[in-house]
Amino acid sequence: GLCLNWGFYFKATVDCFELGSKDIDEALRCLDDQRHFHDVLPSKETPTFGPYLAFNRQYTYHLFSHARLGRLLFFKNFLQSILENPSVDDCQRHWLWAQLQPQKVAKPDENGICQDPLREFMETVLPWPVPNDFFNKAIYQTLGDIFSLWTPDTPFYIVLDEANVITHGTYCFLRAFEGNPILNEILSTMGRFIDKDMQQIVVDEPVCLVAGSWGKIS
Repeated sequence: GLCLNWGFYFKATVDCFELGSKDIDEALRCLDDQRHFHDVLPSKETPTFGPYLAFNRQYTYHLFSHARLGRLLFFKNFLQSILENPSVDDCQRHWLWAQLQPQKVAKPDENGICQDPLREFMETVLPWPVPNDFFNKAIYQTLGDIFSLWTPDTPFYIVLDEANVITHGTYCFLRAFEGNPILNEILSTMGRFIDKDMQQIVVDEPVCLVAGSWGKIS
């Protein structure tokens, strides 16, 4: 479907087929490394429950704001390249291919190796000690740039593949026997992205598709 329509293709983990960017992988790695992230929260009756849950959600939003900005900048650069080469056909298919094999569209480094630019972006910005407002403003500005380059003529889709990886294990938090998959928080972040951001550049509300998930997602 993404060969015929515009959309973003995210992958929770990159498997042996090496399709998709490792930007979400990089965000999840930071989640694992974050000492203050609470994968098991205390009882709801304790005074620390609310602050711990709020921190988890804020930090998850922070991480995936990086991924959103990186994808938008990548999309903006793609649209600019299309304008410079107006003879290119099947733009949606080329855009999907760029997301499936982002290293193939990158310039080689000094060693002649092409890196995944989306993952490199995450590695660069994740250590920055800046507030969410910084990324929110950057996202808003980038969306404005995209709007000046592009008029959508098809529905827009946001796909999250291999989502089963973030429905269990270390990617859950709440209480010991009452898990809250990190997928819930990612979908919440994507919902805000659709409602507040993407509405600026698309005609119809984008559709979010989750693939590979199982289990109960509230």
